[in-house]
Amino acid sequence: MIIFFRLLSFFPLKVLHILGAGCGVLLALLSPAIRHITQANLEQAKQPFSAWRALQENGRAVLELAWVWLRPTDTVMARVLTQSTAPLDAAIAQGKGVIFLTPHMGCFEVTAQWFAARYHSPLAQKAQMGTPITVLYRPSSKRWLAPFLAKARVRHNLHLASADTKGVRLMLKALRKGQAIGLLPDQVPSKGEGVWVNWFEKPAYTMTLPCKLAASCNAPIVLVVAVRQPKSRGWMLHFEAFDKMLTGDPVQDTTCINHALEKLVALAPLQYWWTYKRYKGLPSSSTPSLPQ
Repeated sequence: MIIFFRLLSFFPLKVLHILGAGCGVLLALLSPAIRHITQANLEQAKQPFSAWRALQENGRAVLELAWVWLRPTDTVMARVLTQSTAPLDAAIAQGKGVIFLTPHMGCFEVTAQWFAARYHSPLAQKAQMGTPITVLYRPSSKRWLAPFLAKARVRHNLHLASADTKGVRLMLKALRKGQAIGLLPDQVPSKGEGVWVNWFEKPAYTMTLPCKLAASCNAPIVLVVAVRQPKSRGWMLHFEAFDKMLTGDPVQDTTCINHALEKLVALAPLQYWWTYKRYKGLPSSSTPSLPQ
């Protein structure tokens, strides 16, 4: 797989998107189970699209990772466009760090890359490109693949924190320094680390970590998504401030975050990962406290 990805990285982005769409169609043909899960999730979210179209977008998302991970940073950044960064600027200006929340849609890998390589913090004492960010990730269970994925993701100013207690400590440390952190909150957490709240009007076990991190450091939350542009022109970053006041009630606060994420998904619903088994897990009555 590693050699395959390295070879793919030499292809133009447009070619990778064409190949990816073909892979999505092939997956739909060969795996009725995945097609069924995708269609069920689309219908639950009241999306008028077929699983076939959604899987084509998933295929594009997978193959473009070879380009995003293995091409030079400047080459990738040349394809990243931004609209207004005002919500981000306002959050950074508070000096309390910022928590980026990104759903599994578009090219979520490029959001942290852009911040680390191109964003100029209004608090910086000198003109410089890029601002430090620490991103939560789950290491691959395949030992031979984990080092490759970690190396592919790391960049100047972009640091990784594993999804465990040690990783949470690293993220808290970054926030207390006034730096940014990023995580994808729409994945099923481990038992005891979430609450049951609605995701597109159906109960889903949802992580409470974003709320705990925000409360611990009084850090603002910014939602961001990188939407794939037509004709393989690249990705457009959209920033939204999370302006709801956190109450300390994990169910209420997590529900508000899910609603905000659903609005982001509405920007480009076909680009969301509808293949993910979002509605799974067992309810738990307890959640762990943050490490000090």
